[in-house]
Amino acid sequence: MNLFWNTVNLGIAGVALVSGYLSDPTSLSPQQMIDKHLLTEKVLFVNAGLDVLYMAGGAFMLSKSKSSVKRPELLKGYGQSLLLQGGFLLVFDLVLYSIQHNLSGNFLQNVQLSLTPQSFQLAISF
Repeated sequence: MNLFWNTVNLGIAGVALVSGYLSDPTSLSPQQMIDKHLLTEKVLFVNAGLDVLYMAGGAFMLSKSKSSVKRPELLKGYGQSLLLQGGFLLVFDLVLYSIQHNLSGNFLQNVQLSLTPQSFQLAISF
């Protein structure tokens, strides 16, 4: 089961690396960069919720393995694997989310918006 999960992780990481390598961040407008950043935050937050579900599923399998008469060792192994995978991914996603969120706070401190009756101006300091 751990081999299966790590194969899935490798596939996801590979797609993310190739996607990052092929994309050109200089071609994005400031608004597109902000949108992409906020989307990444949302995805990480949703993934953290899914990780909790993985762990709950693993805990359920572990508890069922104690009373199961049919292949309890399989339920126990899968349960332990889901707990391990979900726990690692939960920590990973929460750390990445906090890094992304802190970066957005720093970025938005440099954003200034001014309004006049005829126009508005958005300035970003680097």
